Amino acid sequence: MHWVAYALANHLAGATHTAVRVIDAYLNTTNNNSLSRPTYEDSELALYRNSLLEELEQYHDALTHLDTCRTQIVDITAWALKRAQILTILLVTDDKKIDHSFENVKLSALLTQDDAISAWLRLLTQSSTSAENYSYHRGLQTALLTSLHHPSLQTVAAVRTMLYEQRACQTPTDFLALDDSQTNALNSIYELLQQALPQSQVLKWIPVTYAYSKLQFITIINDIIIRQLRKGAPSIGSSLERLFEAAPRYTHDELRGASCCKLIISIVDVHIISLKSDAACFASLANVLEKTCTIETITSVPDTPTISNEPPTSLLWTLYLKAHCLEWLGNIESALQLIHECLRHTPTAVDIYEKEARLLKRSGDLTAAATSMDNARCLDLADRYINNKAIKYFLRDGQIDQARKAAALFTRPEARDAEKHLRDMQASWYELELGQALAKDNQIGPALRQFAAIIQHFSDFIDDQFDFHTYCVRKMTLRAYVDMLRFEERIRGHAAFRAAAQHAAYIWLNMYDEQERKKSLEEAQAQAEKARMSALAELASRDPEAAKAAEQAAQQKSAQDAAAAKAKAKRDKMKQRKAKKAQDKAAAAASNDGNSIQSSSANNDVNKKDEDDDPQGVQLLATARDPLIEANDLVTKLNQHAAACPRTHALAFDLALRRRKPLLALRALQRLKKIQPIPYDTAQRNSLYKRESPRAAFIERLAHFIVTFSPRDISSPVILQVMNTELVALCDCTETTSDWRDIIIATIQRFANEEDGLPARTAATRALAILDASSAQFILTASLVDTKNNKPYPVDAFISARDSLRFANIPESDIETFLNTARTKFPRAQAFALPSSEEATLAPEEEDTSKS
Repeated sequence: MHWVAYALANHLAGATHTAVRVIDAYLNTTNNNSLSRPTYEDSELALYRNSLLEELEQYHDALTHLDTCRTQIVDITAWALKRAQILTILLVTDDKKIDHSFENVKLSALLTQDDAISAWLRLLTQSSTSAENYSYHRGLQTALLTSLHHPSLQTVAAVRTMLYEQRACQTPTDFLALDDSQTNALNSIYELLQQALPQSQVLKWIPVTYAYSKLQFITIINDIIIRQLRKGAPSIGSSLERLFEAAPRYTHDELRGASCCKLIISIVDVHIISLKSDAACFASLANVLEKTCTIETITSVPDTPTISNEPPTSLLWTLYLKAHCLEWLGNIESALQLIHECLRHTPTAVDIYEKEARLLKRSGDLTAAATSMDNARCLDLADRYINNKAIKYFLRDGQIDQARKAAALFTRPEARDAEKHLRDMQASWYELELGQALAKDNQIGPALRQFAAIIQHFSDFIDDQFDFHTYCVRKMTLRAYVDMLRFEERIRGHAAFRAAAQHAAYIWLNMYDEQERKKSLEEAQAQAEKARMSALAELASRDPEAAKAAEQAAQQKSAQDAAAAKAKAKRDKMKQRKAKKAQDKAAAAASNDGNSIQSSSANNDVNKKDEDDDPQGVQLLATARDPLIEANDLVTKLNQHAAACPRTHALAFDLALRRRKPLLALRALQRLKKIQPIPYDTAQRNSLYKRESPRAAFIERLAHFIVTFSPRDISSPVILQVMNTELVALCDCTETTSDWRDIIIATIQRFANEEDGLPARTAATRALAILDASSAQFILTASLVDTKNNKPYPVDAFISARDSLRFANIPESDIETFLNTARTKFPRAQAFALPSSEEATLAPEEEDTSKS
């Protein structure tokens, strides 16, 4: 055990060579006599030593070691997987090309070969369920394409990325462009696998990802769609999104991107017409090809038999699939019409109400979306998932009490405080949504309490692993132990932690701004009072009676202001007390709803222990240090664990701005500029916390920087020199200047001209407003469609643009012009509803505050 611990310590410290030597020295001290049965400990130690050789990039030694220790291995699947991975990497290091024609060859002959492709084939065919493992398909495709010298797989780093770092269901054919020889090789090998494993669902799907012609694509995808719709699987739409989100890369653009989505809609339309006809069956393949394809060879395609009188659910889920595709394209109103048709067809399907709620949310009507999701919840009160979705929708609509009642339905019956029970269960999603809703409602203490709980969860995750340090070494689970340690190193980069830390940090920054505002107001009042007393003394020297009258008027106004402030404080206190009372009442009602629990002294003691000691965050605020210190602690953790997130560096800049640290602000700007942007719609779904465009965040904060840290106000020559040097690089100019404002304005305008999308133009408008050079034309002339995927921008982008126009003090006529455009795109959106409209629930000023 001590030898192994010493080897692990060297490995984790970076001395991998020493770790291998320690393991070898330990093995030399053990009995080398062959055993009748290998032990698990010896097997794990051998596989761990092999992983060290792989980290050292000694791939030939690793392969030799695997072949040597074969008799010691208990986990044969892990051994075979590692051998296949190393053989695949050796294809690059040795620059070998596997000489397989894959034509007129049997799978059994391939399985006997000793190369990377055969190794992956053996893994795929070792059991009836092995073919459902996407990691095996990634390995097979990587080995095949590497042996065929695919240009994207000619380095060890690229191959390792493909083998180890791709998403669960992602394969190289999802995003790599293929030539004819590579496509033919893939087609031949997957035909052999389909013949051997005809029941595999993954083998039916993967050919879609490398289909090289529209005819082949429609033939395969049509069969998949019909099979899934007959089974009543609404998830087929989510599966197809893998094709929609990929960039076009073939001769026929219809096979990827928005064009692919439109092609799927045209296929589904043919089936809807057939299902609504008297035959009530799915359309034949020949009919589908005739309606969707203009290729002359479709006449040679054999017709497929159809089933007469399909069940009614086939039409339901076919309509649902079309609505899903329309939603992806951003055609929300048409999708809603289809969903309403689905509800008339089957008014008791939970999934239909869920989709209706999602569409209403994307249309901007959060209240109607929450109502629809609550209808779905009421259809199945035992479904925890749909209950959680209803909670999210309630919170996003600001219905906090209703959300708390719904959350209490699935907590422990004897728990008096439902939220304390959810905190014990570490339900981060609920605490995050609740914290955001409370922050929008200006309940700062309770919101901080929720975010602090999430941050504490991640500390608990790490503390809970302490018992495993000695256990893993003792039980020889060395590979899992190293994976666990590396997971702990990056656990605070999780989306939930990032979101909680970022929200909490901005709350602290807002508290600091409020303190500074009050301090400035008090100083201004003191200056005004001083000036008033001076003027009063001067007036008294000239006209005592007038001075006395002025003094009485000032005292009367001061008394009125004090009374108004006292009344406001009393109203705020009553509001907090009423909110606390309503919260306690809702929690008690939800806890007792549907439960018949006998009260006893023992139960009362348990309930007292379960009560939250600080639900309003009073103690948290009372024991807090300076707001900037609290925010700095969170920013430090984010910089360490979430450096790839643009929001991290935007937050670091905002903190440095308030701390008056120009060099730290420059460092944050540098990191923001280096982050590569991702598509807007992908960014919106990439995290629990919506990612901010790095370029948009960069230009806005660049404007803030030059306004806050003017070179004329910098006294240190060293800081001024560093500032000028870095600004040259940040603005992509050639020389320094004394007036950076004009250079930065030109940089922002250049950015707006390069990026004509609405989010980019919104950021440019806001940045120019900071520099007092605002103009509405950037937003009014912006493209409302994301040209990268040919989809309209969501309602959030329009709301952000509206807020930027108001921030820039643009004339109301220009703002109204934009709002009319937004109302046309999103007629249901609450944010754009006229104050006099019956559907409006919020005035524009209130909506602006809630979205800020």
